[in-house]
Amino acid sequence: MNNTGAVAFRASLTGGRASSGIFVSSGGVITPVVLSGQVAPGTGGGRFSNFGAPSINDHGSIVFQASIEGGSRGQGLFIARNGTIRPIALTGEIAPGTAGKTFISFFQPLINNNDAVAFQATLPSRAPNPFSFEERLFLAVGDMILPVALQGQEAPGTGGGIFSRFSPDVRIIQFPILSPMVFTARFSLDDSNAVAFTAEVTGGTVASAIFLATPTERRAL
Repeated sequence: MNNTGAVAFRASLTGGRASSGIFVSSGGVITPVVLSGQVAPGTGGGRFSNFGAPSINDHGSIVFQASIEGGSRGQGLFIARNGTIRPIALTGEIAPGTAGKTFISFFQPLINNNDAVAFQATLPSRAPNPFSFEERLFLAVGDMILPVALQGQEAPGTGGGIFSRFSPDVRIIQFPILSPMVFTARFSLDDSNAVAFTAEVTGGTVASAIFLATPTERRAL
């Protein structure tokens, strides 16, 4: 829910052509944002098949994760704004700051009132196990995607430790509740594009900590 009282939610459907969708409830009126079966832009003709929990800001922009059937991409992050849907990031695209690794999946996107989007993604691991993945946090600002924190990266303020896992349940920055997933989110986003997150740490003086990443620095709290 945003500060104007609008609520974005996902729902399963029966009795029609769509099996699921994302909707907005505002002023007693429910409006569809996107439905399964619609063409997913940027996916080579793929169609939306399922959705994650959406996040809505005070201007009515909505970000959501979606699974895709057909086309060239299996999953993506999308933003819906003023009746137009565009992709933010898609599986198979190169993830910035990762030496050429590509996105495998996306989780828990949050949007602020500047339409910046924080999200978690999984990428191929350095380990030889093909079923091993890395967790990473990113921030999308306009057409840019910026890495926020990466597994294996030095964790500031921990005596030389490195990020080993991003942990759940942080709501350090007070931001309007955007969806039920905020209660189990691994990070929080404010209107200055600052991201607060918890992480487990190995090799340092602490086992875990809360961190704050801003456009100019990253530090432990």
